Amino acid sequence: MTRTLLLAAAALVAAPAAAADRVLPFEPAITRLDNGLTVVAIRTPAKGIVAYYSVVRTGARDEVEPGRSGYAHFFEHMMFRGTPTTSPAAYNAALQALGADANAYTTADYTAYYIVGPARGLDTMVALEADRFQHLQYDEADFRTEAGAVLGEYNKAFSNPAMKLWETLADLAFDVHTYGHTVIGYGDDVKAMPEGYAYARQFFERHYTPDNTTVLVIGDVQPADVVAKVKAAYGSWRGAHTAPAVPAEPPQTSPRAQHVEWPSPTPPRLTIGWRVPGFRADDRDAAAVRVLAELVAGETSPLYRSLVLEDKRAFTLEHGGEQLRRDPSLLEFELVLVPGADPAPIGAALQAALDAVARGEVDAQRLAATRSHLKYARLMSLDTPGDVGGYLAAVVGLTGDVRDAERALQALSAVTAEDVARVAKAYFGPAQRVTVSLAHAEAAQ
Repeated sequence: MTRTLLLAAAALVAAPAAAADRVLPFEPAITRLDNGLTVVAIRTPAKGIVAYYSVVRTGARDEVEPGRSGYAHFFEHMMFRGTPTTSPAAYNAALQALGADANAYTTADYTAYYIVGPARGLDTMVALEADRFQHLQYDEADFRTEAGAVLGEYNKAFSNPAMKLWETLADLAFDVHTYGHTVIGYGDDVKAMPEGYAYARQFFERHYTPDNTTVLVIGDVQPADVVAKVKAAYGSWRGAHTAPAVPAEPPQTSPRAQHVEWPSPTPPRLTIGWRVPGFRADDRDAAAVRVLAELVAGETSPLYRSLVLEDKRAFTLEHGGEQLRRDPSLLEFELVLVPGADPAPIGAALQAALDAVARGEVDAQRLAATRSHLKYARLMSLDTPGDVGGYLAAVVGLTGDVRDAERALQALSAVTAEDVARVAKAYFGPAQRVTVSLAHAEAAQ
């Protein structure tokens, strides 16, 4: 579908009008309540629609205790178990009566809960979310039931070869940092969850606190009205976040590689990652890494044209340049290969493309086009209040400050050829490479 920047901007212009030098077509109104809860309100011309996001800055990275991986994701499930005054059925019925959509998701760095529905239902949304964040109630039987559901989700996820590849890559790349396990957790930890009732209570009390949570309300709203409603509903919430001591990963000094044999037929896969800095909105390196990934492996890159379009050695080539994390983590290049394709020369071609950039071989026109593409692709992805909420939830989850969404786009626009060459040389050498390949066991023989 073809969309224009004009359409995206028109859908989101805030009141009052954004300053001329802003990239994003809205400016958030930010309030921090006395209990530490941050409230962000953004008025847009999306008539009659509101998106309500609750962002808890706790994810898989915060699971530092041995044997306790997966609890951030587990609480995404538990938060729908009800309160003393609102059963799960009553919660769902209230949203269905509004015609609203609600869900949640967990990442390595944060957990987000959202409701998107009619603006006339804002009072109901505030009441429901304030209730469950302050008064979540479940007994041990509920806990065990949900633990069984999570185990089922784990088993389903790992029937997908891509999930096994990602788990292997994370475990290979990180020796001490908690990015070494996936969001759903290690299999043995997930299987042991039914016995973790007491620990789960501690996890909730440590992390689900007002000073670790941001409420984002976007759409047909008045910011002052939003703040008043949220303050009335959440003002009595108490608790202080206990931040875990997440161990820093030591530098990698030699390449790492592993092959996974998959028991059933599947196209071969190749994923290669390099550790890059954590996301900082105004950091030139973080911005340059995003540009580098698109330059090297985007759909207009020579590498993509060679591997996917001309030689047809790969079905797909994708990169994670838009998926940076809070702490230093892997930027991954993922390929699904044509059966019979040799992964070794394909990996070598990717390394050669990165090495060329490190030597300063950056085409000025492609650089300018890439910067522009990344900026406007982001703007054109913000068509609805829900789209805006999802993007800002990610920014808040990574940095804690919604204003970093604007700063990150400003930094992206300022990336130079020297910046891109510098990060290619600093972070993408052969010694820093982590490679995982996967293929059907019989085909690999």
